[in-house]
Amino acid sequence: MRESSKAIKEGRSPGRKLSKADIQYLENAGFEWNVSNRNIPFDERLKDLMAFKAEFGHCTVPQTKSRNNKHYSLGCWCSDMRRSYKAIKKGETPRCKLSKANSQRLEKAGFKWCLK
Repeated sequence: MRESSKAIKEGRSPGRKLSKADIQYLENAGFEWNVSNRNIPFDERLKDLMAFKAEFGHCTVPQTKSRNNKHYSLGCWCSDMRRSYKAIKKGETPRCKLSKANSQRLEKAGFKWCLK
């Protein structure tokens, strides 16, 4: 769906037929066209996390896909941060960049690296 929408916007022929009505229906249902967390700056995501914490009292953002979960993208980012932190601790190459300073900022904010 995302690729077809992008092709339509760029004037290319979409691989899958997607009408304007289909696009509107998906948007009304809460479909996210841009789900890449890598394009959003760390500071902006940290700000989103702090807003979540102010509202809910914790930094454990759900990562469930549902119409009611407006924090899905933030939950995915949190998961990416945890995965990167664990990779760094194991001496592996992380999927996402996570500096020591940023990991400390997350810890200071109350972020938990392990949820179990």
